[in-house]
Amino acid sequence: MVTTRPDADPSVTDFWGHATAKNGYLGFALCCVSVMALLAVGALIWQRVHGLDTHFIPPGGPSISHPGEIPDSLALEYAKQWTRLRFTFTPATIKDTHVAIKATLHPAQIVPFEVLAEKELRMIKEHKMSSQLVVSEATVTQREPLRVVVVVDGTRTVWLGSQLVREEPTRTELVIAPWYAAGMPMGIAPLRVTSTPPLSATGE
Repeated sequence: MVTTRPDADPSVTDFWGHATAKNGYLGFALCCVSVMALLAVGALIWQRVHGLDTHFIPPGGPSISHPGEIPDSLALEYAKQWTRLRFTFTPATIKDTHVAIKATLHPAQIVPFEVLAEKELRMIKEHKMSSQLVVSEATVTQREPLRVVVVVDGTRTVWLGSQLVREEPTRTELVIAPWYAAGMPMGIAPLRVTSTPPLSATGE
């Protein structure tokens, strides 16, 4: 629905205008904070998976340590933060967003993501596309001790230039698991990510 311009809403103007005026500095800072938060959550999950003496209290309630298992509370928090980071950007911040997401990926996913990111970058620059994703709900749909599937529902708001063109419901599924290098534990990562509808300037 094409009815509203961001400049008609001061909060929208502040958010996107400030990011653009700072030529990506704010976006870079936000990406850094998001990646650090993801890595911190990942570290906590990894410590618990391998049975270290770590007891994490997630927001909203207590948690009991279960060595050898990725807890639902941490998998959910990781998935929500990852999804917000992935789909919130402006033309000035998209490169920083891609760099931040790449840092979280399993090594097997890096090359396919680089191909996708290159296509996205061209589309976003051509259409002056901006996106903001608000998470509404996250749910664990499948689980094994070292493999958790999380579905994140949200709303993605898309601008082309200064024109708000649509708000669309989104669903992103992440398969979260530990990964190893040369037999050594390296952390956790999304092994597979699927998102609907796909990111598009036209909505088609």
